[in-house]
Amino acid sequence: MVDGGDIDNARFCQVKDGDKILKFSPYEVDEFGFKDDRTYKSFPIKIGNTISRYFLGRLVEGKVNLYYLRAKGGIRRYYLNKENSNDLIELPTIQKDFSVLLDSIVTGCPQATNNIPYIKLTKNSLTRFVKEYVDCSKTPFPRFQYGFTVGINAVKLSAVDKGGIYSIPNYNNILSISIGAFMDIPIQSGNFSFHPEIYYNRFGTSKAFDNENTRNNLVINYSSISFPLLLRYTILRNGISPYFQAGPVYSMSIKNEGTLFEYKMTGNNVFIDIIDSSVLQKNMGGFSAGSGMILKYGSKYSWFGELRYTKLYNLKQESKLLNISEITLGIGLIF
Repeated sequence: MVDGGDIDNARFCQVKDGDKILKFSPYEVDEFGFKDDRTYKSFPIKIGNTISRYFLGRLVEGKVNLYYLRAKGGIRRYYLNKENSNDLIELPTIQKDFSVLLDSIVTGCPQATNNIPYIKLTKNSLTRFVKEYVDCSKTPFPRFQYGFTVGINAVKLSAVDKGGIYSIPNYNNILSISIGAFMDIPIQSGNFSFHPEIYYNRFGTSKAFDNENTRNNLVINYSSISFPLLLRYTILRNGISPYFQAGPVYSMSIKNEGTLFEYKMTGNNVFIDIIDSSVLQKNMGGFSAGSGMILKYGSKYSWFGELRYTKLYNLKQESKLLNISEITLGIGLIF
């Protein structure tokens, strides 16, 4: 068998015989396939006012079969037919129309009916939907979502330069609260999704330490807006759906105050030197990774809880600056 691609496979069944390639039309061959289980079946198709036979690629086989035709110009058409029937039903290109048609076909499986509003007229979306209908799966369908989150953060600071003035090994753990919003956009109707977020975080801390003959106290007041761009994988289930996610994070400070108080003792006198200088960079970058669980993914409103780790680095390697590590326990509402 010779694979000519979707467009040529729709017109010919090609077989290599020695040095020759033999071509058979849909009027001569009823069905052909390849070792990777791709199958093409001959059907009469009406395009415009003309009826001609084409080989349609079979995407799903079962009590309902799903076929597609890729004609010249790259246009895809999708067709359904019931088991042991040669009568094809072409899916309309308008969302509302093919949703009504599917609703009349997928009877006896309530979850399939609930999934119809989230289907797109694409190969991946239709294939997943029909397969799950054939199996009468109770799995909710991937869909665009958005929501809001609030989290409790355990923040830890660390020095960029281990030999610098701020290379203190035991910075205090800082508790803070973050609030944010997000979107979840399925990738090709699969379990992977693009998950961009925006959240606000604020914390303040002070740390006393000794440096040679100087007693120091570092005071930090910091707030920022962060933009994680995460790739999420969700194990879709009817009850609790676990997920895992990771990706880069960009953070921009809104308030970035750092004050270093230096106390020097000379005889019986104490001299105080106050240095106002940010010890966190305005723009920081890093990564975030974590996992969580969504309660009733397919519902109109869903709740979730998650645990994540975020590491933010100063983009300029200056010895006086600090990096940020965060462990966040968050909950949120999904629409």
